[in-house]
Amino acid sequence: VEVRVDFCGRRVIPRVMNWNDKLYNICSINAVHHSPYGASQRYFFSVSDSSTYFKLQLDTENLEWRLLEMYAD
Repeated sequence: VEVRVDFCGRRVIPRVMNWNDKLYNICSINAVHHSPYGASQRYFFSVSDSSTYFKLQLDTENLEWRLLEMYAD
């Protein structure tokens, strides 16, 4: 998964996700939390577009994004 983000101060704001050659415009950031992982942090974003919910993970060690969950109507 690829995620385009905006940076606002120290905040990372996901805007667009590309998964399986389809773009999803992120309309809402529903929740954000983080947890330590070794020397780095993992951030978890619960986001949604107009009809689908996603849970994304950002690993700060390698700046890799993962799609953990997806729910669609």
